[in-house]
Amino acid sequence: MGNNLGGAVFAGVIGGIIAVACWYVVNSVVTEPNVYVAVGLSGFFGSLFANMFASKAEKIEA
Repeated sequence: MGNNLGGAVFAGVIGGIIAVACWYVVNSVVTEPNVYVAVGLSGFFGSLFANMFASKAEKIEA
């Protein structure tokens, strides 16, 4: 098992950027958003995009 610290940091940075962007979108669209829903959406989409962009692609030989 190798050291994957760089990938974890990269995933954290992407997740943070997406979470802040989602928070901004929720606050822009809804005049008085529920804080728990906004934080939940930010966390969910931050984690989703962090996993999508930071995962290593595997080549599968046919």
